[in-house]
Amino acid sequence: MKNTVYRIYEENMMNQTEEKIKFSVVLPIYNVEKYLNRCLDSVMNQTYKKLEIILVDDGSPDNCPQMCDNWAKVDDRIKVVHKKNAGLGEARNSGLDVATGDYIVFFDSDDYIDTRLFEELYTVIISDNPDLIEFGHHDVDRQGNITKTFIPKTPLEKYEGEEVLSKFLPELICTDPKTGIASDLLMSAWSCLYRRQLLVECNFHFVSEREYISEDVYSLMKLMPNVHSVSVVQKAYYYYCENDQSLTHVYKPNRFEKLVAFQLHLEELCASDVYSDEVRYRIKRPFLDNLLACMKSEVNCVKEIGVKEIHRSISKMCANKMVQEIVRLVPDASFSRARRMIHFCIKHKMSFSTIVLIRTQQYLGR
Repeated sequence: MKNTVYRIYEENMMNQTEEKIKFSVVLPIYNVEKYLNRCLDSVMNQTYKKLEIILVDDGSPDNCPQMCDNWAKVDDRIKVVHKKNAGLGEARNSGLDVATGDYIVFFDSDDYIDTRLFEELYTVIISDNPDLIEFGHHDVDRQGNITKTFIPKTPLEKYEGEEVLSKFLPELICTDPKTGIASDLLMSAWSCLYRRQLLVECNFHFVSEREYISEDVYSLMKLMPNVHSVSVVQKAYYYYCENDQSLTHVYKPNRFEKLVAFQLHLEELCASDVYSDEVRYRIKRPFLDNLLACMKSEVNCVKEIGVKEIHRSISKMCANKMVQEIVRLVPDASFSRARRMIHFCIKHKMSFSTIVLIRTQQYLGR
């Protein structure tokens, strides 16, 4: 009897304490009618109930606007913002502008989350009182199968003060280029929880993906000098889903030029004394990952642009001054054998061999 009474007391105290913290969930919505219900089900069925769910209809051309309005009739925690299409970054900003929660997340509406996410992150907030909480994710293929799980593996579970920029930020940016040791963090807007007051105080807004090819990276790099503490949770709560509408699957003829321009912007930002030499060094490795993705995009579009144009394009990339500087600077230790072979060909401007290796790598599924 005593145990039963104590359990009820604990549950009542937990419910009272929960009322002190509200989470805002910002969901930018554009052309995702196939996935929106799945996403909203995972958010609305959270075991932690004090949520504010902000649906930002970014001028979606499908049935999403009506779906948003219908959902708002079902749950009074839902707010709907209808706006003219301006892209993902601006949609997130619109959600941030109307959010009132203590903490805020920016999730993609074609993905979904573990129903225990907010309950478990709540316990971290009570324990650590962080500005940011980073957590892991699952990759999900088009058939709904989990293909890979990323659990954060950082030396510390909490970073405070100068540790945020000197120790945590390098881990967040990429795998250690010297050792190949990966923290399995992801520098994405959806992979962390933010203290909303922090974002308000530093007047934080996301930049547009129409201006910066890696808008999440640039936005978070600008935010990090304002962050005083970060907690890292060694669990995967987010399900990142592959689909045909993903921006990464859309061919863009000027992608390489935007990639180079973005790297210049990023290096200019990191030239500030606020960032360490290690940060300035680490930002170069993701450039090579994005370069390979850019090359794969070209190689996969042989029907659209033709063999000669692909060869010309890959030759141009290999000869680029920035490409040559970075591929020679970043060591090969952090890459697979297949990647090292591709880097060798790029370094020696062997464009035809680069194309062959990319095709072979894709064929072998590596």
